[in-house]
Amino acid sequence: MTRMGTLGVLLLSLVGCTLIQNDRQSQAPSEVNSPLDCPVVLQRRSEPKVEPANTANALLGFRRVQCARPKEERDALIQDYLEQSSRQAVMRTLMLASCAPDQTPGLLANALVQARDMEPHAKDVAALLDLLAAQAESYALLERRLHSTQKKLDDMIQGIRAIEAEMGEASDGADTSGQRGAQP
Repeated sequence: MTRMGTLGVLLLSLVGCTLIQNDRQSQAPSEVNSPLDCPVVLQRRSEPKVEPANTANALLGFRRVQCARPKEERDALIQDYLEQSSRQAVMRTLMLASCAPDQTPGLLANALVQARDMEPHAKDVAALLDLLAAQAESYALLERRLHSTQKKLDDMIQGIRAIEAEMGEASDGADTSGQRGAQP
């Protein structure tokens, strides 16, 4: 029963709104010349917040968009920014280089040094640069350890080869002396 009552109220509201709308349409001018003539209430949209270009959020947003681009496009942008000397160009070069740090370690390091030399920075940008510097130092440490391990491995392989060569010479000498002793 309550469902029927609710349905009835909704139906009456719909019919009432339709009658009011039809009444307005009959009174509305046939041509709308300005937004003020429009019977529809226009709602003002809130303007999107625009980040200043010198904030960490703006730099990270730039990085996120650019890192999604193909490598060739990023490389072309890097070349364009390298020809400029503005703060924005240096920061954008840094963000682009951070997209593939294993492929552009020298560029990343140089852009980071340039960016850190461009004092003063906002606190959030300074913190971002510190984070990138710590990451770059960690990456360099891992590369040094990898190089050291590779050198130890190469030395070990050379030592094994030398031992094998000595063993091969010793067995060749034993074979020839053993054959001489067996023949009368």
